[in-house]
Amino acid sequence: MNPADLDAETFAADEYNKKFKRINIIFKSKSNNREESDNSSSVQSISKRKFKLPLLELKKFGGEIKDWLPFWGQFSKIDSDPNIDEADKLQYLIQTTLPSTRARELVESFPPSKENYHKAIDSLKSRFGQDDLLVEFYVRELLKLTISMNSRDQKVKLPTLYDRIETQLRALESLGVTTEKYAAMLFPLVESCLSEEVLRAWQRNNSFNDKKEESRLENLMQFLKNEVEGEERINLAMKGFSVKDNPKIYSLKKPMHTAAGLFAGSQSSSNCAFCNEKNHESKNCKLALNLDLQEKTTLLAKKKCCYRCFKTGHMVRQCTNKIKCSQCQRRHYNVMCPELKPVVSTGSVKLVDKAVENSNEKFNTLANPTCSADVLLQTLVVYLYGNDGSFPVRALIDTGSQKSYITKEAVSKMSYEPIRAEDMIHNLFGGVESKQKHHLYKVYASSFQKDYHCSFEAYDQEKICIDIPTAISGPWTKEIEKKGIFLSDKEACLDYSASSVHLLIGADIA
Repeated sequence: MNPADLDAETFAADEYNKKFKRINIIFKSKSNNREESDNSSSVQSISKRKFKLPLLELKKFGGEIKDWLPFWGQFSKIDSDPNIDEADKLQYLIQTTLPSTRARELVESFPPSKENYHKAIDSLKSRFGQDDLLVEFYVRELLKLTISMNSRDQKVKLPTLYDRIETQLRALESLGVTTEKYAAMLFPLVESCLSEEVLRAWQRNNSFNDKKEESRLENLMQFLKNEVEGEERINLAMKGFSVKDNPKIYSLKKPMHTAAGLFAGSQSSSNCAFCNEKNHESKNCKLALNLDLQEKTTLLAKKKCCYRCFKTGHMVRQCTNKIKCSQCQRRHYNVMCPELKPVVSTGSVKLVDKAVENSNEKFNTLANPTCSADVLLQTLVVYLYGNDGSFPVRALIDTGSQKSYITKEAVSKMSYEPIRAEDMIHNLFGGVESKQKHHLYKVYASSFQKDYHCSFEAYDQEKICIDIPTAISGPWTKEIEKKGIFLSDKEACLDYSASSVHLLIGADIA
């Protein structure tokens, strides 16, 4: 071997040695990376075993179209799992349907076998999961939302409205109804759901001028999203700084729901301002009739009561109570009338003013000295109509009576003609029975505001009941006004001569 060949062989051996070392380094680095990845995966698997997630409860499907998407979104994982036997999938399908529903009956109509699983799934999809049926359902939901928003008296908050609209649009998008294809149909529906205030803000928005329907729908939803986020920021900024959040400054009084609770006032507010008794109001006090006007004002001044309404907490100049005297027509109760002269009697207090006399008689009839709380009965003022015009009378709603009655005095005043005469047996309290003859009349009546008219049959009666006191003013009056209830049966509505109950509305009408 000559020197040239020896040099070439040596050079080739060196090159081969370099390549071997290079490949050996690459192989070791890859093996190290594989070991690190194996170690990391084992660490991750070990760390995952430390977590115990709660069990997922499968959604139950009962055949309602609105429940199909959430049901199938969860059950499709079981359907596509190749490790679960199809017979077991059918059992899961039976368990995820509600008993005694159309879906359960449809699934149970197939025998529980491996071959019938796909048949049951196909039947469910064809019955409840058709895309065109689901699209029609969610479009109808948008229409219902539009109609309800246009006919609703109470406003729906914008975040709630946005969530409802977004729910329907997302459902339609999951069914392939994208904004690019159906924006021309969806945009008017979404826009019609908005209130006038939101629509005006949308009209002023720069995105409103976009002519493309799909862009206008996207811009409208983005505008609503920004409005909702802005409202949340406003609530966040105001939360914690409002006076209502401070219980020492603001306290919400619990509403009084019972009729007896309306009169369950404090002891100081139920006492008479003149004699300090509890069984009557200040305006019905007999002791006050024995005093002159100067003595009455002195007593009221000592107790810091208003001269007009007999309540504490304000003066007569600040009183807003609309009271009218039946004698002088000025703003005060009859007992404070300057024209009322005091009369002293040794046996009992003599009543001079007829209006105050009737008022005291009415109250004492139902007064209970052992109970500090009276109960408001269901009395109201209605108008009766006859040949000679209309006339206001007091009515009592009594659902314990099977028939309705009208006094003979009211029948005579309205000139009603009897339809027929009937003999009736009245079953009274305690099992007492009484046989009476009544004439049946056709009664034409309306509400006190004359916004509701009706006609019904009622039997005549000489006297329906003893005098019932009208609604007494107190702290419950404001509570009633807050609830939008109008009390027509007040002493200011009728004269005292017409304050008796002339109409009883029984269970056949009420």
